[in-house]
Amino acid sequence: MKSTGLSLRRGPSVKAAGSGKGLLDADLGATRRKLARFDLLPKVEHDVEVRTSSGGIVSMVTAALVLVLVMGELRTYISAGFTEKIEVDTTLREKLQINVNLTFHALACSQVELIAMDTTGEHHVDMDASVEKIAVSHGSQKEKNAAKAACNDCFGAGDPGRCCNTCTELLEAYIEMNWDVEDILSKAPQCEHEREQGLEPLDILDSARAPDHGCNVAAVLQVNKVGGNFHVALGHGKSVQGRLLHQFSPAQLPFFNTSHTIHELWFGSTKLPHAPQPPLESRSQIIDPHMAQTGAFQYFIEIVPTEHHSKRFYQYTSTEQFTLIGESVEKIEERRKEAEKEEKEARAREEAAGPDAVDDDGTPLVSISEKRRHARTGHGHAQPAAISQLPGVFFVYDVSPFTIVRVDRIMSMTQLLVDLLAIVGGTVAFSKFLDGSLAKVLCKGI
Repeated sequence: MKSTGLSLRRGPSVKAAGSGKGLLDADLGATRRKLARFDLLPKVEHDVEVRTSSGGIVSMVTAALVLVLVMGELRTYISAGFTEKIEVDTTLREKLQINVNLTFHALACSQVELIAMDTTGEHHVDMDASVEKIAVSHGSQKEKNAAKAACNDCFGAGDPGRCCNTCTELLEAYIEMNWDVEDILSKAPQCEHEREQGLEPLDILDSARAPDHGCNVAAVLQVNKVGGNFHVALGHGKSVQGRLLHQFSPAQLPFFNTSHTIHELWFGSTKLPHAPQPPLESRSQIIDPHMAQTGAFQYFIEIVPTEHHSKRFYQYTSTEQFTLIGESVEKIEERRKEAEKEEKEARAREEAAGPDAVDDDGTPLVSISEKRRHARTGHGHAQPAAISQLPGVFFVYDVSPFTIVRVDRIMSMTQLLVDLLAIVGGTVAFSKFLDGSLAKVLCKGI
């Protein structure tokens, strides 16, 4: 057959195309094999996987643990916490506000005088303008103090301008001056009702000091930000030449029962949010008459300034010290019986001896009435023993020179993500280790 001179042009062969694809697959396979060398998470075929009941238990426990930890971390992220650091307080020249509310259960408001003083020598006396006193009478019902409505004469007793609106207040003023109360009782218009009832001075004072009579005191004090104290104590306070003095008569001791309840005591203009209740609030101290007549209660307070959100608050801690003062009712009754016995014996001797009797040394015998006059005070109550400590309630405070600064702790989203990954990864890794260990132990047991 003769050639026509035409040749058949062939396209690429199928074999050639197939060989190119094979080269590409070979390159990819080689790359995958190289990457497989860096695989830190080796896999096994499904055919060789072994599932056990212990592994199922570990997996369920792991899932529950991860859920609890993740929820706790999210709660921490949502609720902003704070960190604390200590700095030197640079606001010592500012004033410190003291908020106090307490009730004296057996003191009349005329006996309650709130006084503040500090280590710089500054005294705050006669603070009636900033102190609210409310008389607590029968059934604990509060009545406004009658002293605000009128101001009757004290007939020379006490400081100028002092008010004696009741017979009790007038007798107390005379006792403080060591004056005769029986004479003023027979003349003063404040005591007209008591005279009609034929009451003695001691009966009037005892009635006014009955346990169902008391005084509620509420005050907001502005003091220097240094150590000091504020207190309610026996007698009338005076500042004399830079020294604080309390004027009182020992005869007042049996009627100054310092039983009290602290309703509120905190420092600063506002309370720290979410702070626990101050340690001295709702604290009560009641004197048992079978133990003593009165007492000295001292509360030692350490104040720590705290700054939060550019606002200043004050927290405090406290310790306490109590001292009972005066004789118990049993001791007083024993002394009374001894005095009555001595009076009876003396009266019998006096009656037997006659009106002109004399002692062995020739001195005339003193009459019974004269003995009683010398043995008792002006208001008819026996003089107590020497006072070893001033009765009252004292709050002694000290201000720390350092400030606790609270800074809000805000967690970023990155930190949250890192914490969540750490929780999940660590828990899963530990569960795998635990599952493998259990599997080995169970296999050896089988």
